[in-house]
Amino acid sequence: MFLKKNKKLDVSLKGWLYRQLKTQNEGLFGSLDKVWDDIKDSKWIGGKAEGWERFPYYLNGLIPLAYALNDEEMIAKTKKYVYAIMDSQREDGKICPKDDTDNQAGDIWSMFLVLKILAIYGELSDDQKVIDVIKKGLAYVDKAMNGTTIYNWGHARYFECYVPMIFLKNKINSPKYHAFLKELAIKLKSQGLDYKLASSLWDKPHNYWSYDTHGVNIAMALKASCLYKELTGKDDDISAEEMLAILDEKHGTAYGHFTSDECLAGTSPYQGAELCGVVEAMYSYELLFSLTQNPYWLDRLELLAYNGLPATNTDDMWGHQYDQQVNQLACVPLTKKVIFKTNGNEANVFGLEPNYGCCTANFGQGWPLFALSCFERFNNGVQINVLASAEIKVDDEKILTIEAEYPFRNKVILEANSNMVVKLRIPGTCDVNKAYKVKNGFITLRLKANSQKVITLKPKTLLNVRSTGLHTLTYGPLLLSLPIAFETKINEYEKNNVVRKFPYCDYHFIKKGEHRYGFASNKFKVIEKEFDNAFDRNNPPLVIQTKMVLLDWKMKKGYEYVLEDTYRKSTNIKEVKELQPYGSTYLRMTEMPSLIKEEK
Repeated sequence: MFLKKNKKLDVSLKGWLYRQLKTQNEGLFGSLDKVWDDIKDSKWIGGKAEGWERFPYYLNGLIPLAYALNDEEMIAKTKKYVYAIMDSQREDGKICPKDDTDNQAGDIWSMFLVLKILAIYGELSDDQKVIDVIKKGLAYVDKAMNGTTIYNWGHARYFECYVPMIFLKNKINSPKYHAFLKELAIKLKSQGLDYKLASSLWDKPHNYWSYDTHGVNIAMALKASCLYKELTGKDDDISAEEMLAILDEKHGTAYGHFTSDECLAGTSPYQGAELCGVVEAMYSYELLFSLTQNPYWLDRLELLAYNGLPATNTDDMWGHQYDQQVNQLACVPLTKKVIFKTNGNEANVFGLEPNYGCCTANFGQGWPLFALSCFERFNNGVQINVLASAEIKVDDEKILTIEAEYPFRNKVILEANSNMVVKLRIPGTCDVNKAYKVKNGFITLRLKANSQKVITLKPKTLLNVRSTGLHTLTYGPLLLSLPIAFETKINEYEKNNVVRKFPYCDYHFIKKGEHRYGFASNKFKVIEKEFDNAFDRNNPPLVIQTKMVLLDWKMKKGYEYVLEDTYRKSTNIKEVKELQPYGSTYLRMTEMPSLIKEEK
């Protein structure tokens, strides 16, 4: 819905997605301003803790969460924090804490981030004050760049400033101001990191940290070319499609993202991917679809929303990882060789701020921005970009009710209260009855008042081969994993004057069950289960039964939880095993050998 000129819809979410938003608010994210000094004592609100990116990152999640839940108390809290930010603007236009003495204060990245979250707030609230604040802030950015070129994070993330610029382009109908925005866009690009050139460094992992191979920077940069074109009309940079072609081949994961622990790390299923990168890629895909209406971006978005994002949070959302692994055999502090390229031995532990606190501040944007992208106006009707249960109103009158527990259920029920047109996206991972004509990913339905329409999706069940030679199982957009039995250890402690106390403590998941299996059948039985929490590790919404065989498969020398590249059968006995959604597992095998041909 963001950066669109069309009118907004009044959406009340229902079903599992609504419950997921509630879970986020009742978990760690909803308590950050009570338990974590970097938020509750931030310099941005007059405290003494970090005063650069973390509080703006927090608002990047809090603002859309409040509006996605339609929670007036949360909206009031959001407005209080946003006004604290806006009231900190200096006469010259810079927005910063009064105590602007952080080591990174000279890096303009936090200014870009603040302006972006103000644009998101402005779109959701229609608060006109943000227009003048952003306008004044952009004038500061323009002038500051004349004397000192942007550097470090600002250099790598220059295009984030394009989001508030497009917001103003849609709000201010002035050719003269549009010309200023175009010139500023060119200036930012000229001083920013050249991702087209940097992409030539992405052919392999590098065992050192670098801005130009940093996964979060790249996840953000996926939208850069499209945003630049929106401001300038020019299309002279590396496109998101071109970037992803390289990333998928050289660093792709089974759930549609790319490894980045913290920098690009290759295709091994044991390499990590940073949570910040997952949510930033989701936002890139949301904007890419909003500006291009290409449903391909929604297919990419769903892979992360239903797999990568939930997998890296506990099911009650009180803990999160810094890095997740496709094949994840333990989430404990490592004592032997660390697989992660540039991260520490606790990067895949769940907790308050494992490895580094940026993801603690930033992960909150994932679910609410996704939820706010599900529906938009289509002429006088509704366009359903992502299937979710909701009640939709226009001018306080209910016009459409949607019942859809997709991707865990296949039936979609539409109830129209008036004559209307609905454009409904059919995910690329599913089929639909041939009676419906799918055009550019959507079917068009003309519904009559007080009518009901039932549509049944047909998820594709596929056994896919990876570049590693291992296989994965997918069901629609869901990636399936073989869950590994585990025991949980709760670790409470204090570090750097930050207390980790249950439930915002560290969680260690220790392997107890067997994991060395391979696929032995191409028959898969889907079993749906009653569920409440869509990503409950003990009670997932569905499981898939198939036959598998135990393998003789040893750990790689020097590592505790990384398997060798070679294996062999240890038995001919086929066992019926249950795989469950990747997003509802802690310990798992996802990429596994296929011995199906061998069995024929």
